[in-house]
Amino acid sequence: QMQNAKCKMQNFKTLQFLISNLQFSICNGLFQGLLVILIFSGNVTAGQPRGDWGTASLMGIVEREAGSVIVIDSSRHKFLGRISNLGNLIHATVKFSKDARFAYVIGRDASVSKIDLLKLKAVKKVKAGDDSVGGVMTQDSKYIALSNYVPGEVRILDAETLETVKIIPAEREYPD
Repeated sequence: QMQNAKCKMQNFKTLQFLISNLQFSICNGLFQGLLVILIFSGNVTAGQPRGDWGTASLMGIVEREAGSVIVIDSSRHKFLGRISNLGNLIHATVKFSKDARFAYVIGRDASVSKIDLLKLKAVKKVKAGDDSVGGVMTQDSKYIALSNYVPGEVRILDAETLETVKIIPAEREYPD
């Protein structure tokens, strides 16, 4: 009888654990869903769109070998277009503006392309070094920072114009 009670208690604890994890997963999933909705609410119709889409459900796919990005409306499973001639995209990084209007594609060759996601075209492209490992965008979408192998530096660009704002040398010095 004691053995049976221990077994029931263990099953009860296991059930409590599973329910607790399920509740966490559901709450976490709802939180993430709400976060996505909050991020894109009010930002899906910025500017005058070329087509009949906003930016909330767009999916960008980097075509590494071709040096292009294709854009798909993931809600309607519809191919919208291709933006080509973006440089060496073997290790590309893509960053998005806070309002989701622009995508910034940073190529391995340190080319930075600013893509208008409503017009589906590159509106600006610059060469910001020779060999880039990627980049980040500031939270307010004002600046992009590239980490360049060659020359060894961090290069900060104005996100609007893609002009260099600052170069921070980042070469490692080796002891003799």
